[in-house]
Amino acid sequence: MKYFKSQKGALTFGGLVFLIIVVASGYVGIKMGMPLFTNWQVKEIFRNEVERIKVDTEPVVREVVLKRLEEHGVKLLPDKDFEDGLRIFQEDEYNETGPYIMEASYTIDVDFIGGHRYTYKFSPRKVAKK
Repeated sequence: MKYFKSQKGALTFGGLVFLIIVVASGYVGIKMGMPLFTNWQVKEIFRNEVERIKVDTEPVVREVVLKRLEEHGVKLLPDKDFEDGLRIFQEDEYNETGPYIMEASYTIDVDFIGGHRYTYKFSPRKVAKK
């Protein structure tokens, strides 16, 4: 057991390597975890607001959702049908029956030290309860 510790109690090479690994893992975990937390918040916004369509109009809900997404720093990717990127529709659009569905797509770039970049692509979708 004596060889695991230096004589003066100072940090050994193995301890230094372990400390560097722990710090690097924490850095990467925080950088990679923040977009996942943001995605969870976006899903919660969608879950809450898709239910509001039953009592509010679609343009009002659309405006509220876009404003809340802007507060979280989420910029939606434009869709071919919807310029703002937020798609709100009913399951059976022709008969205007069925639950409302809200979906969108967005990306979040994660920049690391040294110029490395990782891009998350999220496509949250929520269906209102019947």
